[in-house]
Amino acid sequence: RAGSACGIPTTSKLPGCQFAERAMSSKDLRKFWANVELRYHGDQHGLIGGVRGCKFEVGTELSEFAHNTTVMRYAEDIVLFMSIWGRTLFAYDDMDLGDYAGTVVCPHSTDDCVDDTDCTCSLPTVLEAIDNGSFDLDYAINVLTETSLYSDIASARGWAAMFDVADDDGDDISIDNWQNAFVDLDTKQTEALLLYTAKQAAYHPRSIMAYALSLGSVNDPIFWAGHNSWERMWHWKRIESVTATDHEKTWWNSWNESDVLADSNAATCTWSSGAESTLPFYDLMKDESTENKYYTNKDMLRMFHPDNKALPHIYDSLEYNHCTGDLSDNDDVDVQHADFRTNLMSSVRKKMAQRYGAKVERGYTDHEATQLNSYYESLFHMKTLDNYEDRPIYEGTYSP
Repeated sequence: RAGSACGIPTTSKLPGCQFAERAMSSKDLRKFWANVELRYHGDQHGLIGGVRGCKFEVGTELSEFAHNTTVMRYAEDIVLFMSIWGRTLFAYDDMDLGDYAGTVVCPHSTDDCVDDTDCTCSLPTVLEAIDNGSFDLDYAINVLTETSLYSDIASARGWAAMFDVADDDGDDISIDNWQNAFVDLDTKQTEALLLYTAKQAAYHPRSIMAYALSLGSVNDPIFWAGHNSWERMWHWKRIESVTATDHEKTWWNSWNESDVLADSNAATCTWSSGAESTLPFYDLMKDESTENKYYTNKDMLRMFHPDNKALPHIYDSLEYNHCTGDLSDNDDVDVQHADFRTNLMSSVRKKMAQRYGAKVERGYTDHEATQLNSYYESLFHMKTLDNYEDRPIYEGTYSP
């Protein structure tokens, strides 16, 4: 864990009672997913994990605004978002992004990491422009445009037409109207923040702390408490739906592929997104219909219903007794910035899903298929289970 992001302490609060009220009042599974996954889950990993090893530290690059809490809050939002955003950009090593951002370059082995080269992915064209003095606001906005960060900020900020230069209502954003990129900042502050964001895009932090990563976070006890809190809310909603209409019960007690996982925000992995998709889990509890089998999504949805007497755990309470009265007094959460981070996270997930979908549609090379099959064979390691052959199996169908 690290209590800082690129040199500044993380000051944003974790979701509290206001979030709980929003999640628990969700009318369907889509809204529940959005509230929990994007607001609660998306925030906690970055805020608790933190980011270190940044080439461009916030305190140095924005030192003029060190005592401006609004500028620093936006800087924190963007740094935390970009620790996730970088995974999508730098997953495309050698991609040519454009004249300003240049080509993505990542080390392929430790042999590429010498004394004067940090072992991380970067945009050398941008770093060179920074070194030779040609990096200015115009250059920065072009970098942000070529990396799609400009559109990410615009959509998170809430503009419907992010590249519409007409500003009759005074709050559109475009390349020619960058002054409105952030709420409550003046032109000088906005320029400084855009310059910093473009610099941050050019150099992926060397150390994303373990809790901020998908695989490392499971080693932290907070991971289990946090995710169990999510399940606890889901149990509450499913118990509540006992008296619901048949339509509402469908939302909460069935695997709804068409309305949830078909959404580009959610479907970032096709092999596990279907109701009948085979998952690498088995023998978690007594269940006759899944004996000697890997579970499917539909199996787990049924088995983890709170009315299942074979469920190996229960919650002693589903109440939130500490959330009473005026919830704003309980939380003191900056809703504007929490929503800004949520929208940024939603944007990057959509792009991850779009790129993944394009990759699936294109097909895999023989080498990629071999690697994937090897990975899933290790993941589905119990070959004696009856449905072992239902694991993901890939074929090479694409030749570059």
